Amino acid sequence: MTTQALTPLRTGYEHSFQLSLLPLMELPDHLVTKSSEELEDWFLSYLADPAPAMQDLALCLSHLRARGDQRSNSWSELLFDALASKRDTVNTMSLLSLVLPWYDNKRDAREKCRRILSGVFKDRLEAAFIRSIALDSNLPLTECIRRLELLTVLKPGLFCHDSTWGFGIVKKLDELYEKVIIDFDGKPEHPMSFAYAAEVLELVDDDHLLVRKHRDPDGLATQCKEDPAEVVKITLRSFGPLSAPLLQELLLQKLLSENEWKPFWEAARKKLKKDPLVSMPSKRNEPILLLQTEKAFDDQWFATLEEERSIPALIELITDLQTDNDTSCLPDAQKELLSRKLSFIIKGSEGAKPDMVARAFMLAARMDITVAEEQQHAMEHFFKPEPLFKALSELSVAEEQELLGRLASIDREKITSLLLSALNNMDLKPLNATLEFLITNDSETVCAESVSAVVSAKSSSMQMLAWLCKHMDWVHKHSVGSNSDIVTQAIDLLGKPSTHDKRKAQNQLRKTVENRAWLKTIFDGMTSDQRDAVVIRLVRSAGWDESQRRSFLARLIKMYPTLQDTLAKSAVKKAAPPQPSVKYTSWRTYGQRHQQLETLVKKTIPENSNEIAVARSYGDLRENFEYQAAKDRQRMLLQRKEDWERDLAEVKGSDFKDMTVTNDGMGGAVRISRPTGLEETFHVLGEWDFDDALSIVSCKSRIGIAFNARSVGDEVDLPGRNGDETCKITAISELPQHVKNWIVGK
Repeated sequence: MTTQALTPLRTGYEHSFQLSLLPLMELPDHLVTKSSEELEDWFLSYLADPAPAMQDLALCLSHLRARGDQRSNSWSELLFDALASKRDTVNTMSLLSLVLPWYDNKRDAREKCRRILSGVFKDRLEAAFIRSIALDSNLPLTECIRRLELLTVLKPGLFCHDSTWGFGIVKKLDELYEKVIIDFDGKPEHPMSFAYAAEVLELVDDDHLLVRKHRDPDGLATQCKEDPAEVVKITLRSFGPLSAPLLQELLLQKLLSENEWKPFWEAARKKLKKDPLVSMPSKRNEPILLLQTEKAFDDQWFATLEEERSIPALIELITDLQTDNDTSCLPDAQKELLSRKLSFIIKGSEGAKPDMVARAFMLAARMDITVAEEQQHAMEHFFKPEPLFKALSELSVAEEQELLGRLASIDREKITSLLLSALNNMDLKPLNATLEFLITNDSETVCAESVSAVVSAKSSSMQMLAWLCKHMDWVHKHSVGSNSDIVTQAIDLLGKPSTHDKRKAQNQLRKTVENRAWLKTIFDGMTSDQRDAVVIRLVRSAGWDESQRRSFLARLIKMYPTLQDTLAKSAVKKAAPPQPSVKYTSWRTYGQRHQQLETLVKKTIPENSNEIAVARSYGDLRENFEYQAAKDRQRMLLQRKEDWERDLAEVKGSDFKDMTVTNDGMGGAVRISRPTGLEETFHVLGEWDFDDALSIVSCKSRIGIAFNARSVGDEVDLPGRNGDETCKITAISELPQHVKNWIVGK
């Protein structure tokens, strides 16, 4: 079965008909038998009718156009003239929507549109509307017509919505200044130019959520408590399909408090899942849809399933079937089709998309469907780290626990051993799923022992520490580590650069550690000496941003004033590595920066100035989005120009011929040996230099700083696949010729 989502009603007006939406290829029955001459007589006679049958006239024109009959052009001109004589604005705009695509020459179409509209919109206010719909721009004509349609129905008392100002009521139209005055919530009598209003304003009908809130706020509040599912449906009809996070954001802004959201959504979701006219997605970030027809898993639905070849679409279809239908009594033919499709998903996803393989297996198990024998071995791959953790990263929380549970039913000891061995090397999402599974499935003790060993060795990953800091009750329950152990390791990790895959965990860890209530609870559980040690550790951590360090220390001192004395006594700070008095970069990147500045000054900034001039011509600068955007871009470009000019004044170009890594921090090749035995060579150059393919690193990068003033035999901490690694410098030599060529741009 194919379901169709409803198009939300977003405007408070509709034309009596929409020519552009009709199947305009076949004549009605009473015209089919007419000859060409009779059809022409009929058309001309209808033009003189005070109330012509526009539907039939439009069908006739479209029929002629489809046959290549040139009379469609001349007859449409006659019809436009007839409508102009009647001042029939609605049918004129609808007819325009039909005939404008017939014109290959966009300029001719634009001129024709202007002439026709000027012939029917003749009074002063209507002329102002025509000037406000950007006919002279490159805006698609269909958008110009849409804007005109909106302006022509504006009248006092009409409800509207603007993304910036919210809900409003049209108060009056000022034809002299070509503005519409709107009473917005919190912004009464707000003037908005016709041009800007036509672009951004949205008219809303009486059933719109915001209109209901305006007219009967108490009734809507009661409905939120008594029938939250209907409130969600009203919201979707008002604003269109929304994912659960977007729905939450919107309702928290317009209707609900933070405390009201959870019970509201739980009650609404439970009822919506049973509603045959609502499609609830399997993923949180997919939109909730209102349907025109009830879901029916009939022969047509299974025919659609048979034809479908997209793996994500197949997963969605079969999930809908399993969720909304009793699959235990399916005929054998339908079960066989499901088996083939699930086997197809497994075969097509194996290796590349383990999450799809997992979903297919779980669907098969829920419906008691057997997949092909050659695909059954694919489940064994989930007893290996890479496919398992990749799948867990893509699955929902419920799917994660289901997958781990099914793997445990196959071999509990094996899956438990795998999860425990990889705890400290997982990304944050699979780590959350793994720890929840182990804790709730009779493996909590052995899990706590594994985590405790990691914490004791002071080797916790960013992800592990982010989880531990959010679950300090569990940490205390199993004596995994003391408060000072956890906080000290957090300070150390937050002072180190984070790779992209660890950025989310680092942000979560920082948010937790900087929370005042969390800090108070954790530091209250420390001794005075432990608090002093944490402060000293923070002061000596070279990687912390100075403003964040000061903010963190100020928060601690406000809670524990005696730490001020500890801070004053802690004068020892880690010495920064020696830096050259002059900044250098290669001639290659120095020239590139010069070229970037020249392009910025001679091309980009002048183009932006033209954009500002054009945007200024649109009128009211307070409501002129194009003007504000262009001005914002101007500020950004001028700041970039200032930065680049300062950079070029402070940094000099160099070929690094007389420089060495040990003395100058740049200009040499450094070979290191990793703990695994792997050897790598890095070429350390200047401030702006980087080329991953040639292993060129900047002297300001973390790797470049680590090599600064170092000698052969020294050990340095460098980033590796699973965190920092202690590496040994095995050789320092001059730059190879291909890097020297790169420096000068060859």
